[in-house]
Amino acid sequence: MASDPNIAIEAGDTLDNLVQQFSDQFAFLRELVQNSIDAGSTRVDVDFEYTPNKDNDKGVFVLHINDTGEGMTREVIDTKLTRLFSSSKEDDFTKIGKFGIGFVSIFALKPKAVFVDTGKDGEYWRIYFKEDRTFDRLVLPRPVEGTQIKWIKELSAKDNEIYRQNSRDTLKKWCRHAESEIYIDGELLNEPFDLPHPLAVTMESQGTYISAAPTFDERPKFAYFNRGLTLFEGEEAIVPGVTFKIRSRYLEHTLTRDNIIKDKNYDKAMALLKECVEKKLRPALFAAAQQQSDDNILGYLAYHVAKVPPELEQQPIIPSLGSRKISIRELKAEVKRHKELLFEEQTNAVVQRLVDDGRLVVRWNPSKEPGLGQLLAKLAGNIVPTKANEVYASPTLLTALPESQEKMIQAAMRILHRAGSPYRKVVAGNFNYPNSSVSNRIYLACDKPDEVIRFDKIAPKGIFERLFGWNKNTTVILNVADPLIEPHFRLKPEYRKEAPYLLASAIVSDDGIDEKTCTKLLEAYLQEEDEVGV
Repeated sequence: MASDPNIAIEAGDTLDNLVQQFSDQFAFLRELVQNSIDAGSTRVDVDFEYTPNKDNDKGVFVLHINDTGEGMTREVIDTKLTRLFSSSKEDDFTKIGKFGIGFVSIFALKPKAVFVDTGKDGEYWRIYFKEDRTFDRLVLPRPVEGTQIKWIKELSAKDNEIYRQNSRDTLKKWCRHAESEIYIDGELLNEPFDLPHPLAVTMESQGTYISAAPTFDERPKFAYFNRGLTLFEGEEAIVPGVTFKIRSRYLEHTLTRDNIIKDKNYDKAMALLKECVEKKLRPALFAAAQQQSDDNILGYLAYHVAKVPPELEQQPIIPSLGSRKISIRELKAEVKRHKELLFEEQTNAVVQRLVDDGRLVVRWNPSKEPGLGQLLAKLAGNIVPTKANEVYASPTLLTALPESQEKMIQAAMRILHRAGSPYRKVVAGNFNYPNSSVSNRIYLACDKPDEVIRFDKIAPKGIFERLFGWNKNTTVILNVADPLIEPHFRLKPEYRKEAPYLLASAIVSDDGIDEKTCTKLLEAYLQEEDEVGV
């Protein structure tokens, strides 16, 4: 081999400071793979060799990195490989590197020696880097395909295993999606790029490939790549509710390789990511929600309903207890019109009456369907979903009572009215229908007893306000099956004269009775007896 005089690679504090800035000292492997890919190599082989020393506990550890790329001429070696901050990759979107400093990271772990065999255009060279970072450029008498690197260091047997494992881990982290095939001791390292999620979507445009999927993570995972090599990975809500991997010619890592450069090219890549979410992922989620009854899908959609285009807003995706799913537009209109959002786990008498009246009732089990809960919270704003059966009632009206019972009820109502109640009409009803929430109530106040009744809104001035005070409702539905009411219809003949008074007192007991109320009822009863007779 012919040799040039020793030449020192850029050394001193500049090189030391630069090498120390690499957060992972084994990251030089990523840099070497990167250079191989930039050289057009379709395969990179990484192999380990260890020869124990018989005289001490140290042995020789040799790391081989071989590629089939285009190799280097003497000019490239002199002006690029061995000079810091000098690169032919500036403004070339087909290359990953930019600063020309990747190769110097090979000295981060202080090797004993590094041999680089390479060639191009009929010239073949060996660059022998010594421990002090000086090097010899030697002429090789034989051809070399691509570039072949031998990295040499003295290690103990234990450190040999540590270096092997760390090398594997580093390559796995940074090169698992490389465009070229990466082999470690003959075993293929590469993994599929696409996210392993059943609802993941992909998009390819302008030298950029994106795989995106929905997630519930508040800090979704993301990763940036260039030509398959990892640039940066993290957890952050860059796009809320979306985890993604993006491989793009627009992305480049920083000088220290611990982040990406956020410049105009980064903005181009992010614009493509936004397009992927809006045109691929979001429509896919809506389509899945139409076709499937999956709570996770509805939960994912909670992150995508802030600004929904009209064509998606009208798609039926929300389960209801009517005959169909309802759309976001319909649900928003229901909330706006009625200032409430009703739900139930299954159909019952109340739900059926509401649906017959044109109301929307969402089918939702809060304890088992958190995803739908998240979606409803986003769509309803400050309106908290209300369980229909807890605020509405649908008692069965009884229109064929025995004459004696009907007379007793009407007489009791007249007594209440004389005592100050604003109600003028009483209707008999049975509150014991399936899943009833009012079976323990004595009465319900309403204006139209033949409609479903809202019963949770009580006048604010106290419990007597319902029967003795202002109330817009005009009718009382009496629960004749209630254990406090029903026995009055079975009183013995000698007590039937006082039965209306006793019944009126029982009705008021639902609100509470004080001495003043008892006096009012007794006076009203006596007036009723004098004027009408009971």
